[in-house]
Amino acid sequence: MKINKLKGTLISVVLIIILCVIVFLIGTNIGTSLWDKKEPEPRKIELHNEQFKYIAELSTVESYYHNVTKIYDENYKEWLWFDKPLNFWVNSEYIVTYGIDADLIEFSIEDNIVSVTIPEARVLKSKNNYAENNTYVAKDSVDVGHDELTVAYKEIEKEIIASAETNTILLEKAQHQAKQLMANYINKVGTINNVEYEIKWIEVDQKGKPIT
Repeated sequence: MKINKLKGTLISVVLIIILCVIVFLIGTNIGTSLWDKKEPEPRKIELHNEQFKYIAELSTVESYYHNVTKIYDENYKEWLWFDKPLNFWVNSEYIVTYGIDADLIEFSIEDNIVSVTIPEARVLKSKNNYAENNTYVAKDSVDVGHDELTVAYKEIEKEIIASAETNTILLEKAQHQAKQLMANYINKVGTINNVEYEIKWIEVDQKGKPIT
């Protein structure tokens, strides 16, 4: 009886030892497999032309232009024997937006050199700040209505744009701001990719022709 119990105990011990060995071997194989498995290389981020265009659209500079214009036409209206001139002043304010034409932005990359084609800045648009408009009509003037004001504001806007287009300081500021934002974008992508990019600017005029 005791011999049978002893045999049973030995068999149990042997089975436990075998089970432990199997578990050990399986665990070792799994650990080795995990250890030998290489981590995937981080995915590189590509520079995109659409992103350059988006940055160009955002990098604008605004400026406020105040204008006082006198409108006078002594033969504006004749009624029977009584002539009356058109005689009034317009005090107005315009918001002028400077920037670069996003459609002319292009880039290429070769040997970690990023070449960016960027146009000169220009006046993108102007907007009348109607809340600041004032009209002063002379006593001898005919009545000034919507038609007269519409003509006047069109002429004023032409003068504002012509003046804004000669403001080289704001034009240069708008282009410099666009360059700075694009350079920040390129450098951030380079940091993520662990690459040091060199930036080459190719300046073109407002029609896309290279500036020499």
